[in-house]
Amino acid sequence: MCDDSTKQDNSLISAQNHGTILLMVVWSLACLLIIAAVARIIVRYRSKRFRRLPWTNDIVIFATTLLALGSIVVITAAVASGLGKVACLLNDGDLEQIQLKLFVTTILFILVASISKGSVLLYLHHLAETALQRISIIAISTLIVLWTIVVLAGMAFQCESPAPWRIWTGKCIPLIPFWMTMNIADVVLEAAVVVLSVYSIWRLRESYRQKTLATLLLSLRLTLIGASVVRLIYLIPAYDRNAEPTFGSIPYIIATQGQVAFAALIALASSTVLETPFWVHKVARSLRWPPSPPQLQSVLNTNMALTTPFDPTHVDLTTADPADIICYFYLGKNEYNGLLGARISSIFVIGFVCTLATYFPVMARRNPRCKIPKGGYTFARFFGSGVIVATAFIHLLDPAYEAIGPDSCIAASGVWAKFPWCAGIVLVSIIAVFSVDLAAEVYVERRFGVALHQGDDEESDTFVCLAQHDTTTTVAVRSPELAEPSNIDDSAVRGKDTLAVSSCGSLLAAHARVAFAQQISAFLVLEFGIIFHSVIIGLNLGVVASSSFTTLYPVLVFHQSFEGLGIGARLSSISFPRNKAWMPWALCALYGLTTPMAIAVGLGVRTTYVPESRTSLIVQGVLNAVSAGILIYSGLVELLAKDFLFEKERTKNLGSLGLSLTYVLIGAASMAVLGYWA
Repeated sequence: MCDDSTKQDNSLISAQNHGTILLMVVWSLACLLIIAAVARIIVRYRSKRFRRLPWTNDIVIFATTLLALGSIVVITAAVASGLGKVACLLNDGDLEQIQLKLFVTTILFILVASISKGSVLLYLHHLAETALQRISIIAISTLIVLWTIVVLAGMAFQCESPAPWRIWTGKCIPLIPFWMTMNIADVVLEAAVVVLSVYSIWRLRESYRQKTLATLLLSLRLTLIGASVVRLIYLIPAYDRNAEPTFGSIPYIIATQGQVAFAALIALASSTVLETPFWVHKVARSLRWPPSPPQLQSVLNTNMALTTPFDPTHVDLTTADPADIICYFYLGKNEYNGLLGARISSIFVIGFVCTLATYFPVMARRNPRCKIPKGGYTFARFFGSGVIVATAFIHLLDPAYEAIGPDSCIAASGVWAKFPWCAGIVLVSIIAVFSVDLAAEVYVERRFGVALHQGDDEESDTFVCLAQHDTTTTVAVRSPELAEPSNIDDSAVRGKDTLAVSSCGSLLAAHARVAFAQQISAFLVLEFGIIFHSVIIGLNLGVVASSSFTTLYPVLVFHQSFEGLGIGARLSSISFPRNKAWMPWALCALYGLTTPMAIAVGLGVRTTYVPESRTSLIVQGVLNAVSAGILIYSGLVELLAKDFLFEKERTKNLGSLGLSLTYVLIGAASMAVLGYWA
């Protein structure tokens, strides 16, 4: 509350005004940006190498810098209007101006985040040596453009027209779920850019020192992921109308401005310190002047072509890689030969059918008008478990061995021949998922004083609410022996078995949080394992030969639908808290749209992408092995073991147990049969 002394307090920093803190931070960032930009200009004009380079990347970098500085200027104006003060110190006009200026800074943030990623991808485009690298750059660029369009469109309609900026005073869509989803997508895209940067740099024939320096500089973008995580943490206070949004949003705004400034700083520093793109050094060092035509052609093939083809008519057996010779007889070429209309239709057909199959269990469970028998849910649940286990072994593990296993051409020579990489990757994947599961178990047990899996069942005798008739106190105890109220005295209540003295409502709420954390973490691991597989399926469907496409098309409709049904059934069994009610719909859409988007990317590169090239096989083999490990652990431990081995009631109804096992076998058999074609 504000009293007269508070309103007359003109201190720059007080308990009711944190705007000055925000100004100190953003103007410090502005100074760093200006210094970095001046250094970039000086290096550009004083370095002979820089003067010969095109201005394309510089334009992108300086555009990012100007937008970042513009965002700081607008934030300064917002602080002048009262941003950082408690609401009682502001009038309606001040609040309107603050919302409008924050709306502008958010738009600038979106543009800076997108353009800064684009500057890195433009830089990587100069380094790309293979078709896979170029495809990855195109795919990530497309996703960044889509993310930008979706966010800007969402902002345009987030609140009632004609004032979409009234996030605190207008009638708006649920803003917290929207921005949470967009922030998570931004983190994923940022991570993809960093991974692609490191991969591209270490493929170059440069000195170890040069590659290490470039890696360190580009890996600084991991700080942007950290800023995004901080923004997620402070997202709710920034949009909570019932609190003090102009005052409580300061940490969120500082994290946002920090992300904007560091995005521009990293772009400036990377271009300045590295002096010039690698590919210019590489071509210059590789050529003698004047270059002979064969030498020039060799350098151009190595540095600027999509791939360096293996010529079987001119092979030097003393220098040729044995894997190239062996793989020549096994690897394929680009097989695309028409049926473009049917391939385009597969985007919509597979997208619609698998999305519908994924959404159906969720919609049926949450809509009371859909009176689906309990047996229907049971079938979908256990059928999906069988589908997931069969997918791990038939559709992931076997293709992984075909791609990089001991009998593949990849394992014919080099480091791939010295170790069973496929089995090793599966093992590492399983151990990694197990470690995450165990870490979550330990964290929750130490945080809440209760084992994670004990929180799954609210009726468990592990927790007992003991209501005393003569007091309103309720005691939650850990020991089953204390279940009878007659056995409890004051000393027992104070004993080491007492977890907490709280209301039953608080205890059940804690149970729900623990159960949700366990269930959603297991589900996310499961879904992303399937999504990796779906990306490969979609890419291959867009470029396979017409004879194979006519068979794969209908098979993949069933394949993706079965997986979607399994995902939806598992998702429908999770009890989401009210503030996360948007998550099941978003997770269903994520799976449903993955394969169509991958097909679209495959069609975009249908004349250049070779699914059976050496690089493609390595990528497919590694991703399939990782996904196989994830689904093997999730299917056997998280699904089958929990549903059967750890289920206390399994022996009470043998008929129900046998029926559930039958559903699992039907699901596994269905996916195993589909493995004959796909």
